[in-house]
Amino acid sequence: MHAELDEIQYHLLVAEFDQLWARPPARDEGRRRERMDQMMRLIEAFEATRRMASSA
Repeated sequence: MHAELDEIQYHLLVAEFDQLWARPPARDEGRRRERMDQMMRLIEAFEATRRMASSA
């Protein structure tokens, strides 16, 4: 998911992030943290784009 997210992809990403956040720590914690960091960057970029569009 390197390209810009659309609205549906954004909501799916947030839902996946919430699921990962709710899971107890596991053996793959490093990979989960990496994935969550990547997801946060995408979520923040999407939200920043929306803020810029709404302030224009």
